[in-house]
Amino acid sequence: MNCLMAKKKGAAFTATQIRRPEYTPVVDSLKLVNRIINPYTSMTHGIIHYLRRRDVQAASLLHNLSGELLDVVIEAENKVVGKMIQEIRIPKKSIIVTVLRNGRILPAVGNLELAEGDRLLIFAHYDAVKKLQSMFI
Repeated sequence: MNCLMAKKKGAAFTATQIRRPEYTPVVDSLKLVNRIINPYTSMTHGIIHYLRRRDVQAASLLHNLSGELLDVVIEAENKVVGKMIQEIRIPKKSIIVTVLRNGRILPAVGNLELAEGDRLLIFAHYDAVKKLQSMFI
C-alpha cells in the first residue's frame, strides 16, 4: 500500500518486502513495485552462493523449475581454459546458457573457445550441480 502511495506522490523507485513467496508473482504482475524483497528467498540464495564457493558469482533457485542458475568465473588454472564448449563434457541435465567475456555477451555455441576470466551462465538440474562444481570450482 505504501508503494502505491509513493508512486502516486511521484516516487521514481519503490521497493517492498513480502514475507510470503507465493505472493511475489502476483505483486510483480501488477507492475506497481520496482523491487520485491523476500527475506527467506534472499537468505536461501545467499546460502546457495556460499555453498558453491568463490568461483560462483551468483547462484539462484528458479521459481517452479527444478534446477539452479549458476554464474561461474573461469580461473586461469581451470582445465576448460582453451577448450571449445563442444569438447567439455558437462552433465546431461545442464546447459551453458551464455558466456560473458570482457563485457560482451557471447552465444554458448559449440566452437566457442573458453578463456580465463569468462563468466558462464549455466542452468543445471539439482542432480548435475555437484559434477559442475568439480569441473569449474
